[in-house]
Amino acid sequence: GDIMKKIFTMIMVLGCGMMLITGCEKDNDNYSGGSGGLGGGGNTENHFKVSGQTYALAAGIIENYGMDEYYYEGYNLDLTLYAYENNGKMNGVYFEMYSSDENIEGTYNFSEDGLSETFDDGFWIVGYNDESYTAERDIVSGKVTVRKTDNIYTIQFDCTDDAGNTVTGYYKGTLEYYYDF
Repeated sequence: GDIMKKIFTMIMVLGCGMMLITGCEKDNDNYSGGSGGLGGGGNTENHFKVSGQTYALAAGIIENYGMDEYYYEGYNLDLTLYAYENNGKMNGVYFEMYSSDENIEGTYNFSEDGLSETFDDGFWIVGYNDESYTAERDIVSGKVTVRKTDNIYTIQFDCTDDAGNTVTGYYKGTLEYYYDF
């Protein structure tokens, strides 16, 4: 939808700027996936996986939309994780989360009631550019866990999309934090 296009257009702009700034970091172009999900001995490369297909994740953003007591409890913190393919197209996942404070750490379960420590919206997308995308689905259930040590976030998710696909993932690294209110 329009909101998805807006989010990913913003990420494309931010991402291009971040690639210029962080161009000297370890390059992950040769990522070939791996086996395992979130269980013991699972894949600890930054990735998300849909229906057995694995996609790399390289960066992330938290957008803090502040508080709005009429619509939800606590703070609206949107989490986006993404990576660019060699062809310039982007793959990523997005979660609209509600936290009791501005620290995104915690365990979030899918719920449409806007309560703290829940997420009510999410999707995954692959092959995205300004004009089109290869595939996209809404996330309709599941759990997202976020931990932070110093400036390093560890994020794991185990969800289901609206087509019944399992959507799992792991990300460990820094996140850009923006205030949007």
